[in-house]
Parts: sequence; C-alpha cells; structure tokens
Amino acid sequence: MPSTDRGFALRDRIEFAARLHSIDEAPEPLRGAVTRALGSDDNIRCLIFGPIQKVIGKVSPASLLAILDHEWIIAVCGEDTQLEVHRRSFAATLLAELTEVLLYGRLRLTFVEEGEARAVEIHFNTVMDWLYREALEFLLSRIGGSRQWAGNASGKSNAAFKVLPLKFRNGIHRYLPAGDNVRGFVHWPAALERRWLLFRRERLPQGVLVLTNTQLMLISEEKAWWRGKSSQNAKYGYVVTYCPLSRVANIQLGEHEAYPVVDVKMCASQFCAGFKIEVPHERKAAVKAFIKTIVSSQTLVPLSF
Repeated sequence: MPSTDRGFALRDRIEFAARLHSIDEAPEPLRGAVTRALGSDDNIRCLIFGPIQKVIGKVSPASLLAILDHEWIIAVCGEDTQLEVHRRSFAATLLAELTEVLLYGRLRLTFVEEGEARAVEIHFNTVMDWLYREALEFLLSRIGGSRQWAGNASGKSNAAFKVLPLKFRNGIHRYLPAGDNVRGFVHWPAALERRWLLFRRERLPQGVLVLTNTQLMLISEEKAWWRGKSSQNAKYGYVVTYCPLSRVANIQLGEHEAYPVVDVKMCASQFCAGFKIEVPHERKAAVKAFIKTIVSSQTLVPLSF
C-alpha cells in the first residue's frame, strides 16, 4: 500500500471497493471527514472505501463506510458533488436496501434524524459486493435488539422453495442473513398494463416477501418501464429490502390507487414511518393470509417510547 502522504484524489485508487486496515489509507476528503466524526474511544470493526463509479453514463460518488460497535458512519463525495457525512446509531436505523443489477450495486440505509426519515446511499461495483453484504449482515445482527419470530420454531425446508421461480430461490439463499431461517414467504408475478399493440408497461415487478426469525425481507426484480409481448423478459438484478422485526410495529393490507398495498409501520428513535409494498390483485388473498400469520404470532409488539 503506497504511503498516504501523497494526497490521493478520489480517482487515484483501485477501480473496485476495498476493505481498509486503517483510516489513514482512505483518500481525502473522505479520510478527514470520517476522522473528525470519530470519537477517541470508537472501535472501527469494518472500514470500506468505494471509488467513484461510472455505470451507463452515470457517475456515482466515492464513499467511505465505517461500522463501529453500535453506530455507522458514511461519507460520500464526488468530483462535482458536495461532501456529506452521516453518523447514526444502529438504534436509529429503520431499514436497509441492497440493489444489485449486473455490475451496478447500491446500499441504501434509511435512518431517523431530527424527527425525520432520511436516507444515504453507497454505490459500488458488484465485483466486490461481498464486502457490503458482510458489513450489512453485521449491522442487521445488531440493529434494534433481539425481537424474533414468535411462531413455529421450525424453518422452511428446501422442498418448500420449489414453488418459487429459480431466481427467487437463489435470491433467498444469497441474501438471507447468516443465522436466519425462513419461516414463511409469499410470491407474486409481475403485473403488466397493456399500452400499445407490441408493448406493455410493467406496473409492478415480480417479488417475494419473506419472513425470517429476525427480518421481514422483500426481494424483488428491478422495475422495467416497458416489455415486449412476452411477460418473461430476462432480468438479472435483485432489490432486497430488510425490515428488522425489531422495527416493525404493525403490518396490514389495504387498498391504494390501483393495487392492494402491504403497509408496514417501521419505528425507531421515537419516530415511525411507513414502508409500502404494492402487490397484484390475483395474489391479494395469499398476501392477506401471510400477513395474518405474522400478526397472529404476536411477533409484532407495539413499540413504546
């Protein structure tokens, strides 16, 4: 590793994300920003630098992620964008979203700050996605305490997953947090709306809602704006949203505009926000039964502040 006194620019590093051994290895201005955000007693468990990314003509800022014992720090800065630094506790983190589409990856954390729900994003090349998945697993394991599924202790067997498309079977195995077991799931196909003779607009992407012993996890495809005559056009990405059960105060199924909506109430640091999931009409009964199972298990206990 070259000496850090050269004054690296944001592009003067390797093309892919890398785990750093110390904050001194990070380039400026990210290094200085995170150093100022650190306290004298802070213990850095994981430090990941992500260089500037350019995907499909879009330039994403460089980032520095520091995972501490009970908090995380994210600094992001591009060549033409202002430096941003966020430091929040695990207790103030509402949910996490991981997107991977071919070589494009994004980690998005939603958190509570000054009585509002805010979010920060890290963009990366999926060649090194395992770095961010490991960091995310640690965060999820610490986020919000130990509330767990109160239903049947036996997890779903591999045979139960055979009803799912292969892509979603693979997705569950890939993105399931270490140590978690699947307690139930409900899948729905993409919902298409015909606009012209040869094209349909995709209204809702295909997805599966998964209950584990610690998470309510949504795995969906990236949304396509247009499709041809076939509804089976290939898609290669995943969008995975993790809702820790310790954050879920309530979940119910309602109607919103054209489609039924799963409304998940997420709470942290004396603040609650809604996370909504639209589902096709033909899967409304199955989704309703799935939600009823969750609620009847007493997994969701109203949070008191």
